[in-house]
Amino acid sequence: MKKFKLVVVTFIAVVLGMPLAYAECDATETNKLGSLANNVKVSQEIIQKEFELGAGDNPPDGLTEEEIKDYKMKVDYFKIYISNITEEIYVVVTNNNTKQTKTFNYKDTQNGTAFFEEEVGSDIVNYTIDVHASSKTNCNSKKLRTFYLTTPMYNIFSESSLCEGIKEFYLCHEYLSVKTTFDKFEELTNQYRDGKLKADGSIKDNDKKDNGIIGFIKEHKGTVIVATLAIITIGGLVTVIIVKKQRSRIV
Repeated sequence: MKKFKLVVVTFIAVVLGMPLAYAECDATETNKLGSLANNVKVSQEIIQKEFELGAGDNPPDGLTEEEIKDYKMKVDYFKIYISNITEEIYVVVTNNNTKQTKTFNYKDTQNGTAFFEEEVGSDIVNYTIDVHASSKTNCNSKKLRTFYLTTPMYNIFSESSLCEGIKEFYLCHEYLSVKTTFDKFEELTNQYRDGKLKADGSIKDNDKKDNGIIGFIKEHKGTVIVATLAIITIGGLVTVIIVKKQRSRIV
């Protein structure tokens, strides 16, 4: 019995004393995983969902009681797809506005594509997307790639009468990826109607030229005229003096 105990103790000591062999996350595997990470793509579309009226919701004006009974609110959502996720990688999506995260492993996908939905609101939302190596690899949790996604906000100004007939102008689009104030919106829509801006908000070429010498002359017309007359007057006086000196020498 004592010999058996001694054998067991010796065996445990030998096992505990053996160095454990770990597979290494080497450059070859890292490069392969990097290629998989670079293949991850993100895309988005706008979908519409219908909901029954809640306790605090008001139906549109002018509906009959029967129409109100059957009325459903329509709410826009961004449906965001993340494709080409494999068993060797997983994706962590962080909403930078709310700091909430979503993690997608291969088992959460349909043939490598995962998706989530976010309601379209009055704020621009920025996402950070990190791709990591999964536990199926020797590089578990290693961050392989980071990229970003921005979803636009609903543009309340697109409903303004200032946008009538100029829906192509970028500040009149239904969704915007830039914030603006009403005063700036009004100013720029008027400039677009006056032909000073392109549909994307950039300055037209003719106006760009006016920002140079011509623009300076237009803006400081009075000063330029006075300076020009002064130069002509001084030039004339200098010419008279030179002519007089030349005549006096001849005499």
